[in-house]
Parts: sequence; structure tokens; C-alpha cells
Amino acid sequence: MVNAERLESFWLDLISAFPSKKLDGATVVCIPKVPLYVINHAANVDAKKELCGPLIKGVEEHFRSEGVSFVCFRVSPLTRPSDFTSLLADAGFESKGEQSVMVYQGIRVQEQTVNPTSAVKQVVSEAEVAVLNRLLFEVFEMPPEWGKAFDEFTHECMRVGWRFYLGYVGDEPVGTCALFSAGNVGGIFDVGTLPRYRGQGVGTALTLYALNDSVLAGNSVHTLQAECKGNAERLYQKIGFAVDHKICFYAKDL
Repeated sequence: MVNAERLESFWLDLISAFPSKKLDGATVVCIPKVPLYVINHAANVDAKKELCGPLIKGVEEHFRSEGVSFVCFRVSPLTRPSDFTSLLADAGFESKGEQSVMVYQGIRVQEQTVNPTSAVKQVVSEAEVAVLNRLLFEVFEMPPEWGKAFDEFTHECMRVGWRFYLGYVGDEPVGTCALFSAGNVGGIFDVGTLPRYRGQGVGTALTLYALNDSVLAGNSVHTLQAECKGNAERLYQKIGFAVDHKICFYAKDL
């Protein structure tokens, strides 16, 4: 956990760029139009044990007031008290799976090799945003009724400094990736490739492109998250990322 404190500070910067609210003991981000745990949760939990009950209830009330159909907490090694997950379980929350927070420790990015059939382009136009979101919905199997809201969300992300990328095989856009920088940390997100194009180096090309942009932006730490012990984690380890620590989202329906 060499970088845990710095990476958790980065996460707080990330969610604070969106509509968020500071409660006594946590920071809550809610974007009901895109009901994903990663952008609807309470993070940076730091409270005395006797105050955790009111904190959990306060977060639930906030989610209800925002019209979110669930309530969610992001738990990290810095979450206090140390037995907060037990308190969440007692309150009816369930783990939604561990994620590995990884940090780049490999060779210089410019020395990495990429499949020459793969190309990457930064998204800058309205037409490219539409293509990006179409791919995101297919790659990550999101429901089509989120379409309009997700377009608005992507534009909001770009407004606060996110960079988005499309990966191509020939002239065909087949993959996605995103980068957000804050506090000299670059976070890489949403790396995905259409199923029929997987195994051709597109995800690697996208990750390295965003990683290089993170270096050029002056970031000294480069990070991403992947399902613990999943295929993506193994791919990123080959590129040069190593697991720093693990986090988990705990949620329950309202």
C-alpha cells in the first residue's frame, strides 16, 4: 500500500469534480441519471465507531433524496473504523466484488511495443462522442435507456478535464479508454474492446496511449482499477502495472 493515501486523495479529487456533498465522516457523489456504483457512492469514510450508524443512515437519506435506487459505499484500506464493512453488513449491505488499484511500475512507456494494426485517437468532436458512447454501451453492456443521460455525462466529464480515446483496427472504432488527472496522479478508466476484436492488442494500445498522455501531463503516478484477479488485471500486469491495494463497493437497494 505504498501509494494508498495518495491514490485515495486522487479519488476524492475525482468525485469532487462532480456534484458531491460532504457529510460528517464521508464525501458522497450522486449522479442518478447514470446509476453505476462507481459514480454513485460515499467515499473517504473516516468516522468514530459510535457515529457510523448515523453516518450510514445519513448517506441512505441523501441517496433517497437524490432519487437513486440504491445506496453504496466505497471501502478502502484507509476507511475508518477498520470494521466498517461489518457495520455495513449489519445494515444490509453486500459486497459487489473487490477491485485491485494498480500503479504503473514498468519501463518507459515509449519503449513499450504495440500491435501495429491498432491505432488510437483522442475524442474531440460531437460525432466521436457519439461513437465513443455507442462502444461503451456495447462493450460494458449498459442498457440503451441510459443513452441520453450518458451523452450528457460524457460531455460533463470532458468539461472538467477528462480525456477520452477511441481505439481502431483499420478504420473501424472498436475500443474505448479515458484519462483523468488530478494532484499529479493520472487515472485510466473504461478500457474496453468489442468482443470480436479482443486479443488483438487494442486494449494494450489504448492503455499505453493514455499512460503516455498521463506522463506528458506531468503526472508522477499512473493508476487504474481492475477486477481482482481477473483477466484485465493480468493484462495490466504484463504492461507494467502492479497491485498497490484493493477496494470494494458495498451496496443495497433502497
